[in-house]
Amino acid sequence: MEMIEKMERGEKEEEWTCMTMGCKVQEDRCVCQMGSCGSQLSRGECEKERKRLRCASVTCPVVPVPSCPPDSFLTKPYIPPHQCCPQLPALCTCDFEKCPAKPPDCPPGHRAHIVTRGNGRPGNCCHRYLCRPGEESATQNRDEEEE
Repeated sequence: MEMIEKMERGEKEEEWTCMTMGCKVQEDRCVCQMGSCGSQLSRGECEKERKRLRCASVTCPVVPVPSCPPDSFLTKPYIPPHQCCPQLPALCTCDFEKCPAKPPDCPPGHRAHIVTRGNGRPGNCCHRYLCRPGEESATQNRDEEEE
């Protein structure tokens, strides 16, 4: 109830959290008393230290960390505010910056063919191409004419 009243008065949640642990917000910093977070920590540092102390005795379930294929990266697990354990595990997510912007340039007399169509899922994020003998693509002909 106290938090709702303070929020209605316009106080930010971070300020409220800072004050509930015996600290004051001064010049956008959470200044804490002895026995709290330490003195002159930023609000973020103060919250991080509080969470570390609060979660020190909590044992979270072990969740396997996936090994991501080269076309993706591992995201961080999601831990909701004021909780200690992840609600969503770390996941592999496509790194679309690694996908080619266009089919590869093939040598004369060869053409780029899609071998595998990307579906946006790790391991198959991007289209895969292979240069095979055949007519040159229209884009290759156009590029050569412009030179």
